[in-house]
Amino acid sequence: MHCIAFLGPTASAPTSTSATQLDVLRTALAEFGLMEGRNIIIDSQWPDVDRLDRLPESAAALVALKPAVIIAIGGTAARAAIAATTEIPIIFEVVFDPLATGLTSSLERPGGNVTGFTTFDPLHARRQLELLQEVIPGLTRVALLGDAGAAPGLY
Repeated sequence: MHCIAFLGPTASAPTSTSATQLDVLRTALAEFGLMEGRNIIIDSQWPDVDRLDRLPESAAALVALKPAVIIAIGGTAARAAIAATTEIPIIFEVVFDPLATGLTSSLERPGGNVTGFTTFDPLHARRQLELLQEVIPGLTRVALLGDAGAAPGLY
């Protein structure tokens, strides 16, 4: 039976966010005939966001299970997983800029055992604006909201 490992900080383990992420994963896997407890195991470590120093310990615990893959939520969790293994594939998500944070040296070919999804892709934003202009002819002004205080190292 294959194991899928989840690693990421949370406000309290498990929060509705972490539980939702696991539910989405379970649903997607079920579409491919993979059912938790029947032909896969899902293990997760959700150290408190105020105790990020525990992420390396949590990553090591997951690596010891020899999972088929580690899904790391945020840059800090991804770095902990990368430090814990060079052999188990790591998929990161919720990362602002994997190049600037040192997770990868290339978005096109991340290399090693690391790949993932980024929320920082200037071309993506350009395409979104193009789609808005197609949907709303004559569009001249768009507002963008964000959190300037968000910690790029965490995500």
